[in-house]
Amino acid sequence: MAFIGVLLVLIGIAAVFGGIFFLGVVPIIVGTILIKKTKYHKIGVTLRIFGYIVIIPLTALAVFTVWWWFLR
Repeated sequence: MAFIGVLLVLIGIAAVFGGIFFLGVVPIIVGTILIKKTKYHKIGVTLRIFGYIVIIPLTALAVFTVWWWFLR
């Protein structure tokens, strides 16, 4: 019975990390498209930087969480 509760917690954590990761990937993709257009070059660079600012700490947090949860 405890497996069901732990599974729901793991699914919830994965959903939160996935959602935030998705919010980081979308600006990178849109920024890459906008960089190629001369009129929106600065907005594209800004979106890519924002995407990397979101993704890098989230990836580090995810690695630390997996390490702490499974390997302790």
